[in-house]
Amino acid sequence: MAGIHFNKTKTCALVFLFLLATSIVAQAQFAKKGLRLGAIVGTSINNFSSTFGSTAVQPNFNAFALGAGANYLSNRLILGGEFYQLNGNQSSATESIQFIGAVTTVSFGYCLLERKNTRLETSLGFGFSNNQIISQDKQNTRFQNVINNQLLLNPSLSIYQKGANNLCFGLRLIYSVGTGGESAWKYQSSELESGFKSNVNAFSFQLSIGGIVEFAKK
Repeated sequence: MAGIHFNKTKTCALVFLFLLATSIVAQAQFAKKGLRLGAIVGTSINNFSSTFGSTAVQPNFNAFALGAGANYLSNRLILGGEFYQLNGNQSSATESIQFIGAVTTVSFGYCLLERKNTRLETSLGFGFSNNQIISQDKQNTRFQNVINNQLLLNPSLSIYQKGANNLCFGLRLIYSVGTGGESAWKYQSSELESGFKSNVNAFSFQLSIGGIVEFAKK
């Protein structure tokens, strides 16, 4: 079964939106303390390490991400949390696979570099992912539905740009690592092991669009 390749068009579109947003906002400084809120949109490349049934779940299984996050800023220290959902598909004339995921994380971070309206940040997130793969044989309409839940570590590197009226735009690069040791995927109906074993390790590229509520100004 032919896998879906990394969607360069979507990634280029996200980069273009970020560059456009940062080019039109006015210069503004970050507050010493504040609450940063934002919507999250992006893409996730899941590195599955084995095959599911008769169908090869290829590395670089691309999934669309959509969610929201919040960060408390205290000088250079950052405490945050976020939730996002994942949805990706692979398909051929005879088979199709859908990957669905939900990720919740709490993160602790630090501002590495701050220049007026721009911040370079790093963080480490601790989270939980709830994952599902639905496989369909199109010739006989046979379905297989397997699930897997894992604890995650999410190290990330981010750059944020603050604009007029406390608008804020960010780009994030994340690598999610499954740490719970639960690599076996189970059938949803019976909770028996399916024979498919793989952690949900993934690179993610995200665009954040939102604003900042300032508690104290410089």
